[in-house]
Amino acid sequence: MHGRLALLFSLFAWSRRRDIDLEKIAHRESTQILGIIMSARLQRLRDELARKRTVSRRDITNRNVGSIRPQFLSVLSGAMVALSAFVSLGGEAPTKSTHMKVDCDRENLLVALQTAAAVAPSRSPIWILRSVKLETAGNGATEGTITATDLQIGIRINFSGVHVDSPGSAVLPIARFASILRESSDARLRLEANGQDTVVRGDGSEFRLAAENPDEFPVVPHFNESKYHELPGGLFREIIRRTVFATGMESSRYALGGVLIELTADKITAVGTDGHRLAVMEAIAKDVGQTGDKTAIIPTRALHLIERALPDGESKVQLAIRAKDVLIKTSQATIQARLLEGDFPKWRDLLPGRREASRIELVAGPTYSAVRQAAILTGEESRGVDFTFGNGKLVLAGRSPGVGPSRIEAPVGYDAEPITVTLDPRYINDFLKVLDPEKAFILELKDVKDPVVCHTHDGYRPGTIAAHNAGTVRTPELR
Repeated sequence: MHGRLALLFSLFAWSRRRDIDLEKIAHRESTQILGIIMSARLQRLRDELARKRTVSRRDITNRNVGSIRPQFLSVLSGAMVALSAFVSLGGEAPTKSTHMKVDCDRENLLVALQTAAAVAPSRSPIWILRSVKLETAGNGATEGTITATDLQIGIRINFSGVHVDSPGSAVLPIARFASILRESSDARLRLEANGQDTVVRGDGSEFRLAAENPDEFPVVPHFNESKYHELPGGLFREIIRRTVFATGMESSRYALGGVLIELTADKITAVGTDGHRLAVMEAIAKDVGQTGDKTAIIPTRALHLIERALPDGESKVQLAIRAKDVLIKTSQATIQARLLEGDFPKWRDLLPGRREASRIELVAGPTYSAVRQAAILTGEESRGVDFTFGNGKLVLAGRSPGVGPSRIEAPVGYDAEPITVTLDPRYINDFLKVLDPEKAFILELKDVKDPVVCHTHDGYRPGTIAAHNAGTVRTPELR
């Protein structure tokens, strides 16, 4: 292997002296490069190099490796993508794509592209991942498909308003293509891909983009599952919104960077936590094909994309958990995401029975406003806000050394013995932000050993597991 790498370094140095554009080699011949490493073509290149090389291998290593490395990585990246596409296609050699001629509704195409662009990395040594693949099938078809992936998350999104003269596919650079769609004032644009380049035409404009081989684009699978769970798209969006905020994106525990999804015969349970707070939501989900109980941790980033692609209202969404990934199908898109591995906390142990807890009913909008006001005079050294309930009102008090105190009052339906809990306002506000302003919720207080728990009447239970000052609950005199 070391001999092959040394030979490749020599080949790249020779190419630089002869002004060969290695970036084009990486783009155009990535599949051939893969063959070079794995076949007898390596010997032919060695013979060719021996005739034309004029510097020693030691000179190349000492003087030129630093400048060659970026191009070397680019070529290897191209080979990796070719291998990925080769494996995804079931080991079959890529086939030449048919030349494509389509007429598209510009606005529909732009909306689909913007959704897909959320997946594709803006910077990547693998050049093709910074692009999307546009596909059309069948003469006279009225829909097209845009595919994007970063090899961890992939999306296939359909868009309407298409008239196909000749089916085919094209790989388009996201940044340039999106700029064309945004700046154009034409209602419809015509796209033609001929294998050499892709031409985008409007009524008085023409843009010619360099063509790449669509067969080298990594495959994002279709949804062909026979066993899955089904639920309304609007409900699934609400489940995501009410749990992802509690995940630990910066946690050293890998499993906390996603939402735990538990599927049973008639229910879906979503759980998010960062070790300081916990958000749980349960809802009805139809089991199709008797999938049995399934558990998976879906990355937070993937869930943000899923939320963006979900339809409104009662349009159905299909969810299939597989061994290493999850597939989600909506009316317009199919999304694939690799699952997170690791041990998720035993969250049910954190929400014990609370028969003796004090229950206080509040409304999300007014409470959110009061907490935000009380948090104005808090700081890094004193971030907590005192929540004091009693005598028919809620008193919020914040304080920061060297700044001063704050005091906010709001009416509540609680006339029992006064009780105070000190909480981090960020955790409370994150929960309140995902509720409708008029939504009522129950806040439960028990004792110093238990967390403060909030829940709604639709199966939502966010719990503040680690409140400020270790979740201290006390019953002092009202100020």
